[in-house]
Amino acid sequence: MRLRWEQVEPVLAARAVTRARAEPGWRDAALVREEIAWSAFAALMAAVVIGLFLMILLHLVDGPQSLLLSLMPVALIALIAVPETRASRAAAALHPQAAETRAAVAVPRGRLAPEVVRRFFPDAARTRAESLYVETLSLLAESEAAGVSGGAGEDLLRQCNTLLAGHRRIERHRGRVRTLLDQGVAVADVEAEYAALAARRDAETDPAARQTWEEGAELCARRRDSLTALGPMLARLEAHEETICQALKLAQATLIRQEAAALALDAPSVAGLTATVERITRETRAVEEAALEIARLA
Repeated sequence: MRLRWEQVEPVLAARAVTRARAEPGWRDAALVREEIAWSAFAALMAAVVIGLFLMILLHLVDGPQSLLLSLMPVALIALIAVPETRASRAAAALHPQAAETRAAVAVPRGRLAPEVVRRFFPDAARTRAESLYVETLSLLAESEAAGVSGGAGEDLLRQCNTLLAGHRRIERHRGRVRTLLDQGVAVADVEAEYAALAARRDAETDPAARQTWEEGAELCARRRDSLTALGPMLARLEAHEETICQALKLAQATLIRQEAAALALDAPSVAGLTATVERITRETRAVEEAALEIARLA
């Protein structure tokens, strides 16, 4: 399967591109070709505009005025390009995070080489599921010689993208639940608050105040019920995350099995090595016999 940038999960692809561009001297081939094409197109358009301007100028004006007017296109280009360049650099200096975000979003298109996957994607993974996804991606990038068809590989990669997106969504919710539980909001504390509110309610003689304390106690009871449900909910979210990780491991095992099966069908040929060894053995025996003959004659 020939991987393409646009097939990879977008968040990981953006991180990998950011890490790749941070390395001095690295430039993606697709981006280089795009920049060269746009530069050539801009130069061609500039040459056409200036050429048409000069043709019109030579037919209308003679003498030193033609030289002065011929510099007008260059002055116009400078007036347009230089302020725009300065403004872009100033914006990048004032908002480096925004510039970095734009660079990260600009994921290239085209073929994704296996060496790029091996070099930049592992460092882009931040969770266990992302690491498993990157390992699966590396296997897919190198699976062209292992007999994995393009359609099957693309379908598998789409399923992995969906699993990783689901894992991120579950991870966000689990983090919120874990944060709430780690803040020391225990069910026992809420039970104590409810008991205190109920005691105040029972001790209150004023009907209106008693009704207010009753509403507060009811809200506290609902809060207690919500906290009681968070424990099982957290366990379910963790189970869902583990299921996704196991599914990604299954994808890896399937690809490795396919590669092993393809290699098992292609038995190594040792006939050439055997023939070479026999030839060297014969030459060695001839040398040994010649040495023995020389020693006998001496």
